[in-house]
Amino acid sequence: MHPSNRTALLSRSRLLHAVQAALALGLCAAPSLADCTPNWSPSDGVRGTNGIVYASTMWDPDGAGPKAPLLVIAGNFSVAGGALANNIAAYNPLTGEWSGLGFGVGDFNALIYEVVVMPNNDLVAVGGFSSADFNPANNVARWNGTSWQPLGDGITGGFVTAATVAQNGDLIVGGNFNTAGSTPVNNIARWNGSTWLAMGSGITAASSKQVWALTTLTGGDIIAGGFFDTAGGTPAKNIARWNPATSTWSAFGSGADGQVVALVSAPSNDFIAGGSFATVNGAAIKGIARFSPAGGGTWTGYGTNSPSGIIGLCLTPSGDLYAGGSFFSAGGLPADNIARWNPAGGGSWSALGSGVDSSVWTITQLPNGNIAAGGYFEHVNGLPARGVSIWSGSSWLPWSGFNSSVLAVAQMTDGDVIAGGYFIYAGPGAANLLARRHNGAWSAIGAGLDNVPRAIIAMPNGDAIVGGSFTDAGGYSHLARLSSSNVWSPLGLDPDGDVLALLRLPNNDIIAGGDFFSPGANIARWDGTNWNTLGDGPGGSVRALARAQNGDIIAAGEFLADNGAAGNNIARWDGTMWSPMGDGFDDSVNALAVMPNGDIIAAGEFTNSGETSVSHIARWDGAAWQSLETGLNSTAYALAVLPSGQLIAAGSFYLAGTIYGPGLALWDGTAWVNFPGSTVAGTAYALDNSSAGGVYVGGSFVGAGNTGSAYFAQWHPIGPTIISQPQSASNCPTGSAVFHVEATGSGPLFYQWFKYDEPIDTGLNPTAATDTLVIDHPTIDDSAWYSCEVSDGCDFVMSEAAPLLLTSCCPCDLNFDGFVDDSDFVLFLPPYNILDCADPEMPVGCPADFNRDGIVDDADFSIFVVAYNDLLCP
Repeated sequence: MHPSNRTALLSRSRLLHAVQAALALGLCAAPSLADCTPNWSPSDGVRGTNGIVYASTMWDPDGAGPKAPLLVIAGNFSVAGGALANNIAAYNPLTGEWSGLGFGVGDFNALIYEVVVMPNNDLVAVGGFSSADFNPANNVARWNGTSWQPLGDGITGGFVTAATVAQNGDLIVGGNFNTAGSTPVNNIARWNGSTWLAMGSGITAASSKQVWALTTLTGGDIIAGGFFDTAGGTPAKNIARWNPATSTWSAFGSGADGQVVALVSAPSNDFIAGGSFATVNGAAIKGIARFSPAGGGTWTGYGTNSPSGIIGLCLTPSGDLYAGGSFFSAGGLPADNIARWNPAGGGSWSALGSGVDSSVWTITQLPNGNIAAGGYFEHVNGLPARGVSIWSGSSWLPWSGFNSSVLAVAQMTDGDVIAGGYFIYAGPGAANLLARRHNGAWSAIGAGLDNVPRAIIAMPNGDAIVGGSFTDAGGYSHLARLSSSNVWSPLGLDPDGDVLALLRLPNNDIIAGGDFFSPGANIARWDGTNWNTLGDGPGGSVRALARAQNGDIIAAGEFLADNGAAGNNIARWDGTMWSPMGDGFDDSVNALAVMPNGDIIAAGEFTNSGETSVSHIARWDGAAWQSLETGLNSTAYALAVLPSGQLIAAGSFYLAGTIYGPGLALWDGTAWVNFPGSTVAGTAYALDNSSAGGVYVGGSFVGAGNTGSAYFAQWHPIGPTIISQPQSASNCPTGSAVFHVEATGSGPLFYQWFKYDEPIDTGLNPTAATDTLVIDHPTIDDSAWYSCEVSDGCDFVMSEAAPLLLTSCCPCDLNFDGFVDDSDFVLFLPPYNILDCADPEMPVGCPADFNRDGIVDDADFSIFVVAYNDLLCP
């Protein structure tokens, strides 16, 4: 079997070998699969969610058990904090951690409008969707703590916007729909645990109609609010009551003159309604009204100048009322979209800080008294907090993470990471366009920058060199040095334009490229004391730099030979002059990389090199640009070469060859392959190699692999990485054949050498369980292909196979036993009789052709006789 066909066969043994090797080394055992590290390390997520929150509720996953109650939010989003969460997520107020609920509900077009807790502690989500956990579920789905389940055939012919639980445990849903299960209904229906039922003739209107809100009173009646004319066939303007005992609808006098969008029950069978109305049952009550059944029923308002445009309400046990919606004042005081009513002393309205910048749809009180608000907003009290935020009673609590794209990343020698981009927040606080990660936490670097950084590189002494469009980095412009203690210093005279690319040479000189005229024509070299020009430059904007293995400097970007440039968007500097590299490219180059074999990789916006199609990525083989299969289907912005020699490309593409993977692609040296651990949810702009053998990634994405890492993420290969492959061995029989593999990993590594497809018995040869296989005094039987499986107990990697090519110290020793005797004569005769080395019957290698003339004849026989008479090999 050819070595390349062994992977499937070898995988069956990897964990067994790891355990055996661990026991042989005196270890307790190899790591369990549960201890294995995923490809993507969790990082800061989005500051809130990446979309809209319409609904929220408190839910205790184990009822009276020891687990903490969770805040559940729902709407239209795919990430909540640092968790992937498909339109619904749970937040633990004690730990600050977010989590998804299974595979969530619906797809990216789905909307969840309400979430309620059933008597058995199941969650029910309602909205506009057709699936949950990727299984059919029409607009209503139930989470049982493990999986999402449909409720019969669900609701069809529309969508659901409201839900409440009746006192008998039935689920009541409302919205704009005409069928519940197989039952015709009008915009409201009841699920009794097994069947969907109509509620009288439902709720209707002459034109548009909608049930926006439902609540269950302490006395058991159901209140429906929305935009409608009739309930149960009788006039009921925008608000109505359902009596479960009589199964009848009734109105509240003349009702409300505007939509009722929010409802909340109150003690003593009261309830509170919110919306866009100005009168209720003829009384001038704006926006928020409370109904009390005492004395035949009365409506009361909440002071003067109460807010209108109410969408969400929350009544606390203390009697405080929180109102959210679309408004700018409450009680005559500024209050942006959320406010608090304190009933003490006749009642008064107050703002929650400076509020939020757009509408609030839902409000829920947490067990510790904090208030969670969800909605359309993107900023809270001036800080980025999209979709959801928490009020502590005195301030809005900050989320942690970046608020916008990362364009450049670099790991420092001390393990810190520096990131630059469009963001103004990183970690919990402000960080103007530049931030440092130390011990896993992001913080600002002084006052930051006044414009965007484009390139960052690490220096051996712990400093960072930062280039970009800024004009103030500690007083320096476009290029500056940053110490490990965050002190800025210049590199000679500041460039007079943007620095877009940086390269550190082996002697620690710096090459800077970009759009500047001084200290060089778009490119210059800093020798530690002075700037030096590289001739007249390549002839245009430099966006990428690399050093070829022969020491030449490769500059690429946006310049054309027709305009006097040295080449089309890429050129080579040999220390004396600039020269083109083949036909160059038809559009700009954004990134360069040098492969272990010396090939140059270019990536960018181009699609052709001369007549050759090279879609956004190409390989220079020393003579011409070649395609990497069919390339990428959109722009590439960054490249990185792993210790294994594999190539990672980052960009706005979603196809690499035929492999699907948004933002990131992996080239294994011969083909595009699936990116381990999946890719990112968006565009990747920046890459830098990490000391762990992986890469740091920056971009505009909001998720990476199975994490909600936003704008910045860390990827590393699972299991070990081979950095030095076994080489062919050739030895005298009096010596030893040695094969060596060098690998790195995050934990202890375990080795198993193979001869062809079979593991070598480590009892017979203990070196087969080490990184170096030694075959002592090899014989003809040892002539084979050898490879090594390296494992960390979680995953494994197979080395390349290397041959053992036996060459005797005395060429006539055909069986490699150290003697030229009768056994060798027996091996000599068949080739001697065949004669011609080219004959198909001749043994491989024509072993008896001692004088290497292509024929086994008397001349070879004469050589054999001399050795035969000497008998013992020297």
